[in-house]
Amino acid sequence: MAWRPITDLPEHWQELVSTEISSLAQSWDEAFRSLKDRSMVEMFNERLRREWSIETGIIERIYTIDRGTTQLLIEQGIDASLITHGSTNRPVGEVVRIIKDQRDALDGLFAFVARQENLTLHYIRTLHQVLLRHQEYTEALDQFGNIGHVPLIKGDWKRMPNNPKRPDGVIHEYCPPEQVQLEWNAS
Repeated sequence: MAWRPITDLPEHWQELVSTEISSLAQSWDEAFRSLKDRSMVEMFNERLRREWSIETGIIERIYTIDRGTTQLLIEQGIDASLITHGSTNRPVGEVVRIIKDQRDALDGLFAFVARQENLTLHYIRTLHQVLLRHQEYTEALDQFGNIGHVPLIKGDWKRMPNNPKRPDGVIHEYCPPEQVQLEWNAS
């Protein structure tokens, strides 16, 4: 998929609305009503936050964690003692710190939305710093197709392309580094 600059929504944007949203909202409402006890709602929300925090790092290919360990961490909490040897591809302490950073960023994002603040460059850069607090590098392909480690720039725009390759070989092209500031200015 090739990158394209951000554009305004089309005139008939309502046609773009996913039909799955209504069924998802209905499922959420049914699940919420079934949790009559407020502590059950809080426990459900806590597990959901843990899942999002863990899955973010998996989706971004920051680390791998086997499914059983992921479920255990969701159910019981983010605790290094729950991660067995061989269930992740990075040191356990590092993975736990990164997951907690993801969680801090998620909690901060919920608070930001609840306060109905304006989205600012300062907030985006602060969020980026929180997300990457304990992540020193990311994997990247060089011009020859070799995977290497690239230091992460925290709280600033990227300086190198970061176009992920799907398992089927298709490259998803993100905004080029030289266009990021222009895209922010256009938003």
